[in-house]
Amino acid sequence: TISMPVQSEGKVYFYTGFVTPPDGRKYAELLAVNPDGRGDIGSTNIVWRLKSPVLQLLTPIIVDGLLYTVDSNALLSCLDATSGKSLGSKKLKGKFYSSPVYADGHVYVSSIKGETLVFKAGTGLDLVAENRLEGEIWATPAVTGGAILMRTSNYLYKLAN
Repeated sequence: TISMPVQSEGKVYFYTGFVTPPDGRKYAELLAVNPDGRGDIGSTNIVWRLKSPVLQLLTPIIVDGLLYTVDSNALLSCLDATSGKSLGSKKLKGKFYSSPVYADGHVYVSSIKGETLVFKAGTGLDLVAENRLEGEIWATPAVTGGAILMRTSNYLYKLAN
């Protein structure tokens, strides 16, 4: 399983499928890659890599040079997109398979239990709201026209002011 790549500032960011080292302890990696070049650029163009738990299904987002992701152990992380350095993290409850989204200064992460946590964008990962919808959330919300569209296992919601 490989997540969809995201691009920012000439680099491509994505999770790998699992890696199996000689000791047998599988893991995934979050990679930042400079896609310039020809042929196999795997050994020359990896800008940074970060070990992660296996089964990474979501796509990270990048806002103002900060990369936000939630790993399969429910750890929300904020990384410097240039260096890969951790700038903050927060352990969440539940499982998160939909990708985080950004809108109006906030990062939204939705769990399969139908809960959406809203964090103020930035390294502090300050929780500003918790919301619950009926059903499970597996799909990534869409932000369009001042609204957020969220699909649960039961309904399609349009959330707007």
